[in-house]
Amino acid sequence: MSADNLRLSARLSDLAGLSLRKKYRLTKSEQKECIEVLSSMIELSIENAKKALVSLPELPSDVGVVVLVSMWDHLQRQKLPINKILRSTQFSSGPGKRLRLALGCQLLTYSPRDALSILVDICQDMKPDKKVLPTMTDLKLISTTLLVKGHTLLHKLPLTNGKASQVQLLVVYFLAAGFLAKNKGKTICSQEVQLVLLRWTKALIKLSDIPSELAVSITGAIRSWSDKNRKSIASEIDSLHKAIREAVETAIFVERPGAVLHPVMNSKVQKDQFTPQYDPLIEIRRLAEHLKQQDKLFKDIVKQLRQSKRDCDVKRSELERARQNLGDFKRLLAIEGEKLDAARKEQEQLMLSRDEVVERLKNKKVELENIETQYKTKLQSYDKQLDILSERIAREGDHRVKIFQNKLKSKLRTYGQSLREVGGMEMTEELGKRLRVQLKQIIKILKSEGIDIEESK
Repeated sequence: MSADNLRLSARLSDLAGLSLRKKYRLTKSEQKECIEVLSSMIELSIENAKKALVSLPELPSDVGVVVLVSMWDHLQRQKLPINKILRSTQFSSGPGKRLRLALGCQLLTYSPRDALSILVDICQDMKPDKKVLPTMTDLKLISTTLLVKGHTLLHKLPLTNGKASQVQLLVVYFLAAGFLAKNKGKTICSQEVQLVLLRWTKALIKLSDIPSELAVSITGAIRSWSDKNRKSIASEIDSLHKAIREAVETAIFVERPGAVLHPVMNSKVQKDQFTPQYDPLIEIRRLAEHLKQQDKLFKDIVKQLRQSKRDCDVKRSELERARQNLGDFKRLLAIEGEKLDAARKEQEQLMLSRDEVVERLKNKKVELENIETQYKTKLQSYDKQLDILSERIAREGDHRVKIFQNKLKSKLRTYGQSLREVGGMEMTEELGKRLRVQLKQIIKILKSEGIDIEESK
């Protein structure tokens, strides 16, 4: 990695941390530095561009929008998967959604197709699991970030190029943001913005029924409009989609329950002024529209009740399964409890057996120690006796040797004297015979004492 890469990456990390600590409230000079660092990283390489895009949710949305719009062509030439990156989890948070909405708003004049793709994706992300409409937080985000600033550019969205289901979702969410999102009890979008939203829906080839909650909000909002805006939408009532037209007609032609009768507009006869004259056809139409609205509300209630019943049946089934699982669990728990009791008893028995074995081992150890003591005592006694016996044997041996020597000495003394006598004599045949006889006598004496010098080996 080059020095520039390291320097830019480190500085971007520092700026992102500063932005988070200051809750995205960076000064103009800090925002300018962010834009410069991000732009430089995008121009370096694709990998650096990816790092820069992934870090955008940690920076103010205005910074991210300026960078993306200014570098949009460069990113397209790099064939960077921008939409895939914008759909990642980093952009699912509040700041990430705000950035995507603001980017979609800016791209309306620059690249409407890309703007539609980005806005459709974020509506898909805002789609709840069970409810029809997004959370109020998401609706407020759409209102403040997109509709208030970019409502005059909505007509640039190429709705006919998108999938029908996705476009339907986008239109419904934008209408809900325009008519339901409130701040301190007042709708965020003004009457003019709401009027633009209703006219914008004409661009749709087909619009399915809108949620009853949204229809009621549209009716209530139009009733509070100025006469000018009411006249304007009344003059276009026939060109509106059925789902929108019914809500508008209810607001214009059907009185609120308990309200004082006031002049109403006859869109068929005179669309540019109010008529105070009583017209039975208008009253019949008013009553018919009121009945139609009530019938729709009743059908919605029935539908909700049926859905509630289905949900209740599902919950009941889940509860029954939970009860069965609980019963199985209790039975399993009882079996495991019995096994645990048996194991505990076995352990106690083993503990008793172990104690017995330990006690026996202790007794055996004591016995062995006693035996060892006795053995050592006897060994010491045997050693003493052996020493005494050895001394005795040594003394007796010496005595016997002395006796044997004295006895042999007395027997051989005569022959010794004779040998001394003939020591100086000259050897003769007779002297040799005498010596031979004496030698035989000596050998005989030795043999009688147990010394046999003639025995062959």
